[in-house]
Amino acid sequence: MKKINRKKGNTLVIVVFVVSFLVLVNYIFSEDLVEEENLTNTYDSSSFVPLESPVINNPTIKVDDSYDYNYRTGYSGNYEYSYDIDGYGDNGYVYGDVETSGKYGEGYIYDEDGNEIWVETEWTGYGVLEAYDEDGNSYELETN
Repeated sequence: MKKINRKKGNTLVIVVFVVSFLVLVNYIFSEDLVEEENLTNTYDSSSFVPLESPVINNPTIKVDDSYDYNYRTGYSGNYEYSYDIDGYGDNGYVYGDVETSGKYGEGYIYDEDGNEIWVETEWTGYGVLEAYDEDGNSYELETN
């Protein structure tokens, strides 16, 4: 068996290492170029709908149109929900906005004359709230 000169053997190892390194670098950068060429802009600005709420500057706002609630605020485990509601009470038709956290909530409703009424609410069914104002009047409200 023929022995390889130690100096030539070291040179061969270095050459193989350098060639392997260059092949690897070329492969890595060529993959990046291919990926960049295949990128497309998937943002569709025509589907953008601006929020119509004063809470627009709140960084904790979550919007999910697949549920009855309009906006959800707070942090994990401590959410408040804001609902557009309407319904009927002891004095006729009312509409407004209430915020709930868990089973209970509060908010302002307006009667047919535009009078603002503060109410406390409680969920009684899916999308249905029972509310009472400071004078003891009751209201049955539904989420929109």
